[in-house]
Amino acid sequence: MKRDNAFVLYHKLVQKSRKWIPLFALCTAVTGFSLFLIFSSVGVLLTQIVSAAQNGTGLETLKKAILYLAVVVIFALLAGISMTGFTYIEQNVQRVLREEIIHRYLHAPEGTAAVFPPAEILNRINYDLPEAGKLVGYYISAWIFQPMLSGLLSIVFLVSVDWSVAVLCLVCSAVNMLVMHLAAGRLRDLNAAMTEGRSGIIRFLKECVEGAVEIRTFQMSGRFEKKLEAGLEGTAHVTIQYRHLEALRRAVMVLFADCITILALLILGALLASYGYVRFSDIMLALPLSDQIGQGMIAVSNFPALIKQGSPNMERVFEIAELPSEEESRAVKAAASGPEASRFQMPGPEASESEASGFDIVFDDVSFSYGKMPILKHVTFQVKQGEKVAFVGESGGGKSTVIKLLLGLYLPDGGSISLGEETLEASSLAGWREKFAYLPQDISMFHTSIEENIALGKSGETKNCLSPMEHSRAFAVAEAAKAAGADSFIAESKEGYGTVLGEGNSGFSGGQLQRIALARAMFRKAPVLLMDEPTSALDVQSEQVVKKTLRQLPDDLTVIAVTHRLALTTEFDRIYVLEKGQIAEKGSHAELLKMGGKYADLWRSQQEGEVGFYGFL
Repeated sequence: MKRDNAFVLYHKLVQKSRKWIPLFALCTAVTGFSLFLIFSSVGVLLTQIVSAAQNGTGLETLKKAILYLAVVVIFALLAGISMTGFTYIEQNVQRVLREEIIHRYLHAPEGTAAVFPPAEILNRINYDLPEAGKLVGYYISAWIFQPMLSGLLSIVFLVSVDWSVAVLCLVCSAVNMLVMHLAAGRLRDLNAAMTEGRSGIIRFLKECVEGAVEIRTFQMSGRFEKKLEAGLEGTAHVTIQYRHLEALRRAVMVLFADCITILALLILGALLASYGYVRFSDIMLALPLSDQIGQGMIAVSNFPALIKQGSPNMERVFEIAELPSEEESRAVKAAASGPEASRFQMPGPEASESEASGFDIVFDDVSFSYGKMPILKHVTFQVKQGEKVAFVGESGGGKSTVIKLLLGLYLPDGGSISLGEETLEASSLAGWREKFAYLPQDISMFHTSIEENIALGKSGETKNCLSPMEHSRAFAVAEAAKAAGADSFIAESKEGYGTVLGEGNSGFSGGQLQRIALARAMFRKAPVLLMDEPTSALDVQSEQVVKKTLRQLPDDLTVIAVTHRLALTTEFDRIYVLEKGQIAEKGSHAELLKMGGKYADLWRSQQEGEVGFYGFL
């Protein structure tokens, strides 16, 4: 993301809150006007006291004092009520940005989670977002807009009383503006360092939790504790510096606003009153209002400083809220690739033995790289509708990349991918992915019932995937679980299909969870089933269940699997051996064994239980 300056970021934040700007203006007007009335009432009260001392009207002054105190209480209550409005604004702005962050993160391109792990996203939502939200709520109003409004009203009021007193107040208050710029830049740098330090600690703690077994096993706890302690000490040191500098700025502000300005007014006012240029009672009126004028002038100079201090938080929020979506990323990639006709045409005759039809899958001269590292190099193959095809080979050979390209998680750098009459590049991702069911290697179970977890495999209305005999979602879920060999152990669980999964996964083994995930894929009833290491977490008995499932799949269902356990490949019509991003061998299980090449060596290694085979996982 391009780094924006503080005011560009603030403009974006204000745009997010534009719906509530009228409410913000109303609350600021109420609190700013109340602030002015409170201080002007004090000034009027001081004027009455001076007049009473000079003219001996003590009882009348007491009555007016009580009246002014009542006014102060009323407007203080009004100012307090307006706080509800500011809270409403802040919460709604945070809600809008939180929804955008989550939406953008969930729709971001493949690999985003590696750059911004979940712990980092939570840190930005829970810390940076509230800090940024303050800049469109009470914080910015109380520090900037309320003092500006109160100061402006104070100037107008003093001009109406005596313009020379107003000028005197302006001169005495102007000194404040010269002091508040001293530490603004340093405060921003410290705030950025403090924010990054907290984020780093959260990321480190997440790593410690996820790697707790390795830390204990390799006896690294002492090293990790020292690293954490160093991070905490560094962040604490920066935080202390920030708080000290912030407190110093406030102390200087109080010194100039409350001491120097008042002393200057009293001394100069007494001198001018002695010569008859002003009335000393007007000077007393100006004393509390001079504070408001000074605060208003300071607010003007403080505004850029506060925006700059909040810019690290805004930057971290918009960095996620403006992540490009998959569709946007692939549009940019397509535009950068130039008008390559081959990327948007149907595959040529060299890609297949016959023309593509139905839900035939065709890779036509496909190349792909992660950054500058080539993964697939001019790969061409066809999978006819209803065929079962497996990809095997060394780790890093490109097997899983084939699956990710088919799902549209990446766009090829060259060549074309088609499904029937559609090409990946010319299709919408949502429409393209409707054609695929997916069993990933690293499965995810959500914190809901087994029935809901399986039913998540079908988007839209569940009834659309049911045949006339299947009258309920529960029946369809049970059928999918039966096909995946999961119905027996689900039925034996305490709550059956109502068992809630999530953290701990209710005591189910990895192999059982993988079969539930397979049931989810079966429930989708898509024309193509993609399987990435479908037996990686299964024992031999469960592996036989998966092989049985593969034999019983509908004849028109296309299956593409990536696997390192070659015992499963005997159920596939054709096998591709990928080596260094290229197809080294292809054929049926029997044909490849007869060739005596790479596949035969791998098969023999597994049959003999050679340790060296684990290099191909």
